[in-house]
Amino acid sequence: MAAAVQSAVRKKGQSSCVHHNGKTVEFLCEKCNELACKKCVASCHRGHELTELDDIAEQQKIIMISFIDEVENNKLPNIKENICSVDKQIESTSEYFDTLGAKVQEQGVKMKHEIDVMIAESLSLYQKLKEDNIRLLTDYKQCLEDGHEGLKEQLHECKTQLQDASVIELHDAGHAFRTIALNLPDIPNLHTAVFEAPTHYRCYLEQALGTITTNALSECQRESIPQLPSPKRESTTATPVSGATALNRPAVTYTFLPQTSIMGKFQTNRIGNKICPTGSDEIWISYSDVLELLNKKGVMRRQFKFTVRITDISISPRTRNIWVCSDADSSIMECTQGAPSLRFHCKNKPICLCVTIGNQILVGMSQRVTKFSQQGKSLLRTQTQSSGRSLVRLPQKIAECRLTQNVAVVERQSYDANCKSQVLVMDKEFGELFRYRGDGQQAAGAVFDPWDVTFDNAGNLLIADCNNHSVLLVSSVGEFIRTVFTDERSTQAICLNKNHVLWAVFGDVVKRLQYYSA
Repeated sequence: MAAAVQSAVRKKGQSSCVHHNGKTVEFLCEKCNELACKKCVASCHRGHELTELDDIAEQQKIIMISFIDEVENNKLPNIKENICSVDKQIESTSEYFDTLGAKVQEQGVKMKHEIDVMIAESLSLYQKLKEDNIRLLTDYKQCLEDGHEGLKEQLHECKTQLQDASVIELHDAGHAFRTIALNLPDIPNLHTAVFEAPTHYRCYLEQALGTITTNALSECQRESIPQLPSPKRESTTATPVSGATALNRPAVTYTFLPQTSIMGKFQTNRIGNKICPTGSDEIWISYSDVLELLNKKGVMRRQFKFTVRITDISISPRTRNIWVCSDADSSIMECTQGAPSLRFHCKNKPICLCVTIGNQILVGMSQRVTKFSQQGKSLLRTQTQSSGRSLVRLPQKIAECRLTQNVAVVERQSYDANCKSQVLVMDKEFGELFRYRGDGQQAAGAVFDPWDVTFDNAGNLLIADCNNHSVLLVSSVGEFIRTVFTDERSTQAICLNKNHVLWAVFGDVVKRLQYYSA
């Protein structure tokens, strides 16, 4: 088998023909893309289409001149402009994130200051309570000591007269001693205070510091970042703004129990229409004109009686004092250690109220919800919609989410006969977010009839559905999640304590429920 003939290779810049020594190349073979001399025309490139190198050189000059023109006039200036633009982006990016960092630091300093102020206020309050209690106890001790000395003197006189007195003197002395009051002074009513550190405070700190969002990562970026397993969650939460994703932080999560468990129950004397937690295993419950503090066994620990009908109650997250409103005289009252104190009057009759995490008072009245300071100064109110109708019609119950400061309003009645019972959810500026009208309930036997509402630890809503004798769980974006509990009696009121145990009033029975494990 003949050996394969290797084709000669011309070196770059070589002008002599690789096939014919001493001959200069003058042509380009279009078929072989190879330079050829005159002898090649009749030999190795016979019959091929050949082009003179002079013609090709002219074409090449035109192409090179066009390239030079394109590079000098377009490419280089564009690249230079892009470099300048990138420099500006680097500078603006640095300034932008430095500004964000400064804002975070500023907010952090502000939070630290607020915490220091709150600590100082708490310490000052405790100091005042301590001084008042010490003064009361000191006065009580002095009364006891005075009584002790007085009784000793009378005892000595009694013994002396018993030995030396005549019959007449004994008669008179016995009558005198029988009239002496031997009752001890009453024990003073001391101030009490409770401090309970929240178990899930990080979510509130993150909410106060602010939410950080970033633009969505590309697929290649996601693949280059190690992925950690997400915590197990069965509830729904608010969706981030399109094009952005929330910064990964430990989320407030929980897992539903297979079945809601009853941790305890007790029967009340009357049907309680409003309840709220104290922060421990106790609740405040109102019956028309009476407000009682009950422990988890239903034993009354404290009682306030009013001369007017109570329409709603709410507890201050800061002071733990109970606030009360009445539509009889349009009053807003605060219950401290002593008797209830009037704080202010509303122009319209208050139907419901809620003390916010900022210690401001949300009051529901006909056609509006208004935020007041503790002194009764109007700070914010719901507005009239573009249709001319009020955003809120007849609010029956208000609740604030401690996580987002969103506000939920129960509307069971309305001037509009076609308006269904619903729960309106607004942001902290009273902008409407959504309305829940019982959508998505499974096997609901009656018309949705909300009587009470509260927020759980993840920002979801718990709603007391009176007609269906149930407590519903609805997500922070208005989607039905599940029915937490169903009872034989109608659901009157609900609340969550600091351990996130659900208290619910069904008729005249109060039940403590656990529906998830933290």
